[in-house]
Amino acid sequence: MSAVLEQLDTFGPQRCEQLTYEQADEYTRRLARTQYENFTVVSWLLPVRLRADFQHVYAFCRWADDLGDETGDTDRSHELLAWWRDELTACYQGDPRHPVFVALAPTIEQHDIPRKPFDDLIDAFVQDQTVTRYDTWDQAIDYCTRSADPVGRLVLYLCGYRDAQRQQFSDATCTALQLINFWQDVRRDIIERDRVYVPRDIASRWSWLCNTTSRRSATRHVAARRTYRLRAFTRCCRRTKPPFANWSNARSRYLSAAKACGRSCRRTSALTLSCSRAAAKQSHA
Repeated sequence: MSAVLEQLDTFGPQRCEQLTYEQADEYTRRLARTQYENFTVVSWLLPVRLRADFQHVYAFCRWADDLGDETGDTDRSHELLAWWRDELTACYQGDPRHPVFVALAPTIEQHDIPRKPFDDLIDAFVQDQTVTRYDTWDQAIDYCTRSADPVGRLVLYLCGYRDAQRQQFSDATCTALQLINFWQDVRRDIIERDRVYVPRDIASRWSWLCNTTSRRSATRHVAARRTYRLRAFTRCCRRTKPPFANWSNARSRYLSAAKACGRSCRRTSALTLSCSRAAAKQSHA
């Protein structure tokens, strides 16, 4: 059981222990440092003045994610995510109760963060409870607008940026990273959660049956999946112009980086660098 679910008796719908801001801030700090992620939540490169704010936002995301993914019960997840949205409402009404929101409230006020990206993230976790297959590429990309893009926008708000161009660049990068996360977790998503994010219209080209939940079938098409990862990234570059106007260059950067990298987070880091460079080059064009 995840650490978040283990704490529901203390910080859950039935009983929520009240913490001071200092205690809540320390709680989010511990959460950010003890949870395993594919990335560094608060890098030492991050300005000191922003580290606590990043921890507060991460704590919101971690709780919402676990409430949706770790219960093993769709009805229970719906119930807990509805409660989490109620806690978000209380926070924006000036009455935070849960430690995460006690810590997050000053961050929201200081950086004037709108509610929408938080709501969008909860919407994505709710969608995961009812939608386990995607028929088309457009449906998968649409899901990314709620599951990934809001995180990038939250980072921009924390860093003081609110312009449309940076948000567009951020959305493209976050969608690309979300897609790579889907491709690297295909087997786990099928076996543990009965979810397939690879769209049927594309998976069918590789003779992969998205309805199967067997381990053998989930591992049978590794080579095809790797090929699709590249093609998916190429299509993402095409669809996210102008940030990836020079999509062929971004594609070649990804290919070069992939040869030098290992798997999982190293591949993700290479793609992040490629996306960032492509976006930066376009912004200076």
